[in-house]
Amino acid sequence: VGCGLVHHAALFFWGMRGYSDVGTLGMTLATEWPALIVGVFACTVAVRRVPVPPRWAVAAAGAAGVAGLGLFLGTADLEAQIADAMPYIPGEWMHTLGTFVFKQKSCALPRNTCLDPSDRHVLVMAAAAKGGAMLAAKIFLEVGVHCGLCLSGGSRLGPGIPGEEEQVPTFEGDALLAVINMRGWPAHLQDLGRPHRCVVLARDPAERIRSLYLYGRSGGEYWVRSAGIMTRLSGANSTRESMEDFWQIMGKGHAIQSHEYIRFNQDHNCRVVPYSGFKKNFNATVEDILGGWGIRREHWPAIVAACQKYDFGRWSAEQLRKDPHHSASKFDPTLLAEVKDWIATTPEVQELVASQRMQVDYAR
Repeated sequence: VGCGLVHHAALFFWGMRGYSDVGTLGMTLATEWPALIVGVFACTVAVRRVPVPPRWAVAAAGAAGVAGLGLFLGTADLEAQIADAMPYIPGEWMHTLGTFVFKQKSCALPRNTCLDPSDRHVLVMAAAAKGGAMLAAKIFLEVGVHCGLCLSGGSRLGPGIPGEEEQVPTFEGDALLAVINMRGWPAHLQDLGRPHRCVVLARDPAERIRSLYLYGRSGGEYWVRSAGIMTRLSGANSTRESMEDFWQIMGKGHAIQSHEYIRFNQDHNCRVVPYSGFKKNFNATVEDILGGWGIRREHWPAIVAACQKYDFGRWSAEQLRKDPHHSASKFDPTLLAEVKDWIATTPEVQELVASQRMQVDYAR
């Protein structure tokens, strides 16, 4: 019980793993930990009675395990596995893992005719947090695999929105995913002596605010749960009280930082592609991105076809609920309407939203 208290009391006092009352904490200490301790002792006694196998049997079992693991890794859908694991991956690891996957899946492929062989432009995909960054990464990967372009990405030292500046890649690629807040990418490409063609996704500021609130309240990533944000937002007395708290602790800072990053990319000659276009005409929006990168038109149909699985408009309600990044599907219409109403009726928010809409064409 003492060991359990050391572990679970910390979770309780920081609002982690869903603990919300003393009763739940007490029940856990009285049931889970005694059961674990008894189980460990019982397993230890049982294992000690098992005879030690000969070395050849240990070697054979090890070889079979390695063969099985190799078969699994060779046939598993790595992208699907990562998507399932994403809600449990610490935020500081997520971008590093994504960059690893990009490199493994694209950098050994032969380059085809998507671009002229002499074309040295690096294709840049930029997006702000809660501004289509995950969708940007998925489309970016499809283009890289189809075209045989070595994909590069950044890394972060810690999680959080608004957060730190994303670190630039540590290797040279033919395409660069510059999401969240990677302000060093122009200097990085200048150091490489390569020009760029860039696209930046621009999601309406009111939608970014709404998306981050719902994401934080639903616990879409590990860090919003471990930091107690999910518990804090869902434990308020009303949606309005929860939204006002959210605005002070992260909403306003994110709204400003994400807009400034979109403008930063716009100022570096990135083609601005409104995120709303994916809902209005998914295929045409993907083609707009391909056009901004200078991908030859004969390759567009194959890439657009590969991207169909990312069109939320084609997903069932159950598929949307399972996706940790589709936060709106996790709540009832009443709460969604209250969130939208708070954004529309709060003067400070509306003033900021109006100002940002004047600076970026979010609805082109």
